[in-house]
Amino acid sequence: MLKIKHTFTAMQPVFTGSDENHGTLRSLRREKIIMRTPVSIISQFTSEELRREAILKILLNVWRNIDFEAMQKSRLMGIWDEFSSKLISSTACRTRFQFLNLICSKFDVRSLNDDYIVNVIDMFNDEEFLETIRNEHQYLTIKLRKLIKELKDHDALDKNIGFNFDSNEGTKLNFQKSYDHVPYIA
Repeated sequence: MLKIKHTFTAMQPVFTGSDENHGTLRSLRREKIIMRTPVSIISQFTSEELRREAILKILLNVWRNIDFEAMQKSRLMGIWDEFSSKLISSTACRTRFQFLNLICSKFDVRSLNDDYIVNVIDMFNDEEFLETIRNEHQYLTIKLRKLIKELKDHDALDKNIGFNFDSNEGTKLNFQKSYDHVPYIA
């Protein structure tokens, strides 16, 4: 085998495959802009609290299926910070189904075990679901923490808690999206 010692020097910057449309810059750095015409969506929910409760039921199901026994104690000490950051980072997608896949993969959850999750997630519009989590992720994390504590106190953490929803009660909410996240170009 013949070895040749030679040095190459780039005369211009080397293209890494990342620009404003692809790569790290597009997926991680986003800027919030106000839309000229807000998008209006008729929600299936009659109140904001019902919408939050529905999202909490989905997050509770994810929480129940996390394998805490395989985690180190040092990781368990900061589990709520980790959950909150993974919750918000999982919203960097386009649909509620992609969100569910992302958050489950981040916690190595292979399958969710409650059947009602399908009904709950189908009640949402993609924008309504993702924007609610993006805007209220800290509040949702606190509510989930409180709910888990209450369930642990009553020894009901492993029991299925259904979601009661009657679509005929009251008037439906009008969900408005007035801003969007676009790639940040430095």
